[in-house]
Amino acid sequence: ERLEHDLHVDILLRCDNAQLRDTIRRSQLPTIIAAHSTFKNVQGANEIAAMLDEHLTIFDQLIAGRREAAMQTLEAHLRRSMEPNVALLEKLRFAEPSNLPPYLVPTPR
Repeated sequence: ERLEHDLHVDILLRCDNAQLRDTIRRSQLPTIIAAHSTFKNVQGANEIAAMLDEHLTIFDQLIAGRREAAMQTLEAHLRRSMEPNVALLEKLRFAEPSNLPPYLVPTPR
């Protein structure tokens, strides 16, 4: 989870483009944070390993000053992770409310 926060919050949200930061906050981060708050409980070892490898590759590219490669790898990571994250959110729909963080528990209407 720390890698997720480092990449998706600490690094991405430091960009100079305010419109991009707002878009990331509104669309991407809620899904990523929700998914990864329960990630270890419902994701398989292969998905966790893939996510860690992708994040480490992006960090290595950033550290080496290969910004274009890092951006391309980040885009590939986000595209690849879409399907597992959507599947994870679908699983959470049927989870016991007591096992979910408060912000994922439906409120009565």
